[in-house]
Amino acid sequence: MMATRLSLLKSLTHSELKEVAQRYGVTLPTGLKKAAAAKHLAEHLPLSDAEVQALVEEYRFSKLVQKIRDAQDYFLTRQVTIDHAGHGLIQARVAGYTVVITHLGDELFSYQCDSRCNDWQYQVKGGRYPFCKHYPAVIAELIFAGHVDPKTDDLNYFTPALVDELMALVEKRRKQEGVSTLRGRDIERTLDQLKADFLAIAQQNAGIARDKYHDVPERQFERMVEECFQLLEFDTIGRRKEQGWDLLALGTLAVPPYIVVVEAKTAQSGVYDYVVRNPDYLIRLKSYAVDMVRERLFGIYRDYVKYFLLVAPGFPEDARKLAPQFRHMTQGIRLSFLPAPVLLHLVVRYRADPVLTHTLLEQLFGSERVISEADVDSLFDEAHYALDQMVTRARKDLRRKMESIADRTADACFIKLDLPSLGMIFRDVMRTFEEELVVIGKTAIGTESVHVKHDYYALWRVVLTGLVEEFADILEEESHQQERQTMLKNDVMRFLELER
Repeated sequence: MMATRLSLLKSLTHSELKEVAQRYGVTLPTGLKKAAAAKHLAEHLPLSDAEVQALVEEYRFSKLVQKIRDAQDYFLTRQVTIDHAGHGLIQARVAGYTVVITHLGDELFSYQCDSRCNDWQYQVKGGRYPFCKHYPAVIAELIFAGHVDPKTDDLNYFTPALVDELMALVEKRRKQEGVSTLRGRDIERTLDQLKADFLAIAQQNAGIARDKYHDVPERQFERMVEECFQLLEFDTIGRRKEQGWDLLALGTLAVPPYIVVVEAKTAQSGVYDYVVRNPDYLIRLKSYAVDMVRERLFGIYRDYVKYFLLVAPGFPEDARKLAPQFRHMTQGIRLSFLPAPVLLHLVVRYRADPVLTHTLLEQLFGSERVISEADVDSLFDEAHYALDQMVTRARKDLRRKMESIADRTADACFIKLDLPSLGMIFRDVMRTFEEELVVIGKTAIGTESVHVKHDYYALWRVVLTGLVEEFADILEEESHQQERQTMLKNDVMRFLELER
């Protein structure tokens, strides 16, 4: 019985064994190798053999989920090519790696990945896991292209839970391609998860990360930081390689746009002080921002790389002293520090009151200090003031145009608007919102175009409400002040010879 228990635990990695020990309160003697750690846990873990087997299966399932998520690096970036999808044989290429699948869905099934795939060579062929990350990338592409249907076709190695994870990936691609039949983002669900687990995972709560998200805290924290920026209406690009930056947040709605390079770090103590204790770490961050991002861009896009943001549970206050040094090292990129509780506060406030623009948020990213909740609250105050000023300007412009038209109208019953005048009013009012809410340009044939920033719908609601109120006020004033007779009354009196 002990041998079975021990062999199960030996299938876990050394870091997973340490995680199990921490979860169940077992102290591992320092310096133990993996085999010795597994033996120690087999003897001291307060779980039955059946519970140990379930625990190991949980870790195995989490690892397969990670492989599916890793597949998105290829699938979402269109690096999967199906060369042949016939009966009994599927040949595909995943970023240069050849994958061959035979008899998908039946008893004769087999698959083989490229000999250059380390995952295939050392984990799949060794029997540790059933597939490498290239296999789910191919299956996802087959589903997306309509070659297989998980509702009717068997997908080898995919349990119903893994199929759900795979279909989430396929649906993400469909949304990118504009062919999704589902509604948009599940904002409330994502926000609830962030409220419940974000701070715990930031402090390396392995139990929550494993049980609810099937991942290690470090990777799940990176994923949640990306979700935070998406809820702030940023375009995001997640990390594609093991080494390098964790996230790029694109301030697409600012004029000009900007790019924030984000590094997300967990800390069990609640304070990430490594960057202060090891100033040479700035050299690595410089490489992330300059060598791996700015220097790989061309032209004006290089100028968009303006900010570097460290996100962690907390920072020592003297972390800010590193910002000027980093700006000098990178020739202008500003380094700021965003504690996870402050980021969560920002996201929760924004979803309740989405009035911050990407332009305003630059003030936080460029502050070169440890950002506080007070900084966030102050930014919301500034946003509301700016919105009030914008509405005031728009109402004044509308009134000025309407009054000039009303003065030229002969009939006392109407304010007559010809289409050119109406277009002129619309154009002038839209220019009041230029850069903040719209981008005005020209089409290929030279006509003016207006690009509305739909993510600023809350700002639009306030602005349009103000314009409607102003328009109604103008009509009311015209109605109350009008003393001339209408054209209809004049005509009737003239026909009845009642004119004096």
